[in-house]
Amino acid sequence: MGAQLSTPTMNWASILPALRERLLPQEQPLTLTQLALLGAVVGALAGLAISGLHWLIDAARLLLAAAQGRVEGEWGDGWRIFLTTAGGGLLLGLCYQAVKPRHRHGGFVHIIERLTYHQGAFPSRNAWLQMLGTALATATHQAVGREGAAAHMGAYAGSWMGTRLGVPTASLRTLVGCGAAAGISASFNTPLAGVIFIMEVIVAEYTVVGLAPGIIAAVSANAVAHLWLQSHPALIANASTLASLGELPYLVLMGILLGLVARWYLDVAAEATARMRSWPVWLSMTAVGLLTALGAVSVTELVDNGFGVINAALAAELSLSTAASLAGLMLLCSALAIAAGLPGGVIMPCMLSGACLGLVLGVVGAELSGGPVSDPGVYALLGLGAMVAAVLQAPLTALVMVVELSSRTQILMPAMLVVVTAVLAARSGRSTASVFALVLRNRGLDYRNDPVSQSLRRISVMAAMSRRFVRAEPRLGLAQARALLAEHPDWIIVAPEGAPRFALAAADLLRACNALEQPGETEREGTEDEAREEPTVDLVKIPGERRRLASVHLRASLQEAWDTLREQEVEALVVERPTHKSQITVYGVLTREAVDGAYRT
Repeated sequence: MGAQLSTPTMNWASILPALRERLLPQEQPLTLTQLALLGAVVGALAGLAISGLHWLIDAARLLLAAAQGRVEGEWGDGWRIFLTTAGGGLLLGLCYQAVKPRHRHGGFVHIIERLTYHQGAFPSRNAWLQMLGTALATATHQAVGREGAAAHMGAYAGSWMGTRLGVPTASLRTLVGCGAAAGISASFNTPLAGVIFIMEVIVAEYTVVGLAPGIIAAVSANAVAHLWLQSHPALIANASTLASLGELPYLVLMGILLGLVARWYLDVAAEATARMRSWPVWLSMTAVGLLTALGAVSVTELVDNGFGVINAALAAELSLSTAASLAGLMLLCSALAIAAGLPGGVIMPCMLSGACLGLVLGVVGAELSGGPVSDPGVYALLGLGAMVAAVLQAPLTALVMVVELSSRTQILMPAMLVVVTAVLAARSGRSTASVFALVLRNRGLDYRNDPVSQSLRRISVMAAMSRRFVRAEPRLGLAQARALLAEHPDWIIVAPEGAPRFALAAADLLRACNALEQPGETEREGTEDEAREEPTVDLVKIPGERRRLASVHLRASLQEAWDTLREQEVEALVVERPTHKSQITVYGVLTREAVDGAYRT
């Protein structure tokens, strides 16, 4: 038989890690060009996820309509509305009761939590559960929006890609922000507002490194969503501008009123969250679903808690009584939905209630003035922006959203007046935080957004830790100690049996070795064997400063490292990462001085 020729195969297992290490070094954050390219990919993934979310919602609505023997969008008797909405709350409650508590969190609050406390790493179960839960909640007309799941899936896409590529913490935060911005942008067809919202509320910092990749991700997501969705839902605002500058005082009053309403909304959400914390999940979600069902029977427009009813308010096609009752019910049900932990977002309910309240104030203002005033649709658009700004504490996001929806810059001046007034009025209450920060605090998480915390969150422990360390047994021979010192370490990590591990400065070990090698004033007496015995160094007893150690993950930020130093009351940290074989690899030692020096630098 002739010899068989073998075709050489390419070893991808060795090529891909080498390529990743060359293009994406872990020691340094990514360049702006690298982030922009990755942002485009993350945006495309987010656009696909959002398209899938819309398909799920449409499929769920069609299935519900077929099960009830009706055409989707036509309800008929009120009992169908009641059963659908109440049953949806019960089904959501039973599903969420069956999963572990750590997998129930999702949406914007979850994004902030993962960025603040978990180095931007997102569990996959939370993301998929949020997507499926939001599809069911939206299809059964709960008082939530779909944008929470869209932002969550986008953030998960950014985290998934960044984790697979092994990017440092600072760059991973940027990719997570890109994904979340892409989700918001594709949800409302407002690319710039989505990017500004993420920088203003979620990431809470404005940087070119975050803005440029976020914009590219938003454009990429919008393009993919329009490509895959036959009819991409959109908000349509035909408002132009004010008819007279004499309306400005009334706009100030309007902003104050909407800000106070937003303040009430935040107080209800915070109080209900604290009270429902001890309730079983199935009970809280069922109760909210039942209350929403009762409201939907009386005001059927509540079942269309999406783009259709907002567009009707912006076009001034709702009656005064319908708009007022719809706004009140939506605010109450949405606040309780937040407290119960229903999957979904709060931006859509805020937009709906704000547009309805703005329409009401516009009609009332026209009746009171008796003269020529602006179209009520202008007031509806201004009310939409004011409510979003006051609830989210995001005035710049609201202003950009108003301009993008109207496509007219003339609306900017009155919008600035109403939005800022509403934000100031909302901040006059007990708390000045956004709805997301309130929920985090009620869950026992201390969300800080001061400049020091922001700076520390941007720096990875890898950038500040010392890689010059060795591990040693508590007792060493003099030759062993000299061999360790020959590696020029900064720290000696020691783990005594039955005692906490500590880090000993290499300089202290060097002094101890020098002291043993210097002859004393009198020769040591003893047997010949004892005289030939090698001196030993006890690392537990030699003079020196021993720093107690705690552990911190390799992907942690300096903010998390600093929190660990304070909470564990230790002087230094061991930077480590578990492997898939349940082994722990140590990468460095991080001291308090190193954290302080990295921050100052």
